[in-house]
Amino acid sequence: MVALKHTEEALHLATAIRDEWLRQGRTRLVVELEPVMADLTKALTILRNDRSARWRVAGQPLEYVHQTLYRMNRSELAKTLEHTVLANDEVSKDRPTITGGSAPT
Repeated sequence: MVALKHTEEALHLATAIRDEWLRQGRTRLVVELEPVMADLTKALTILRNDRSARWRVAGQPLEYVHQTLYRMNRSELAKTLEHTVLANDEVSKDRPTITGGSAPT
């Protein structure tokens, strides 16, 4: 699944940036990035579980990550943001189309 690959890459990039910021003593930025990494991990867990309704729940943590990275506005995070947006776009494509009637619960 493409969304899984983009989410894995986003987490890989975020981890490398966090590690660099730790080496540089930029703890404030690290603290801002930690929830992003937690949500990327949550999205990965959802996407890796074939029995989950990934289209229902994986988009939530990915959307939070997207918003947080955008708000942080750090050039170092541009590729991470890009992969997050691509993953979220792919998750959105997996949503079933319902024509008429009501959505199953």
